Amino acid sequence: MSVEILNTDDFGVTFNYPDALERLVALKLINFDLWYLMSKEQSIVILKQLKMNCNRKDLIPFARRGDNEDIACFEIQNNEKVVVLKNCEYLGYRPRQVFDSVWDWFRDAIEVMIAF
Repeated sequence: MSVEILNTDDFGVTFNYPDALERLVALKLINFDLWYLMSKEQSIVILKQLKMNCNRKDLIPFARRGDNEDIACFEIQNNEKVVVLKNCEYLGYRPRQVFDSVWDWFRDAIEVMIAF
């Protein structure tokens, strides 16, 4: 199974994915039991919801947690930082967690998988 990440140019957004995310995709490390990297199509749906429901044009979604509504996103102004928010809390946008890098988020996703 492979995943194609969202091309943000299609949405008029200039964004360079961190090398770490591209490495995970290249190695096909895309499903961590509860967390998984979203397909391009899934990311488009969430991106549109973020823009429409909470006017958040500065977030690029890339992963989702399957047992709840958590979404992992990049902030456009800081492409290394990962922000996790609850998908249904758009209007009150309060990050549930913030990670300094993809690798920090990845470690947490693996810990969640082990604990599950």
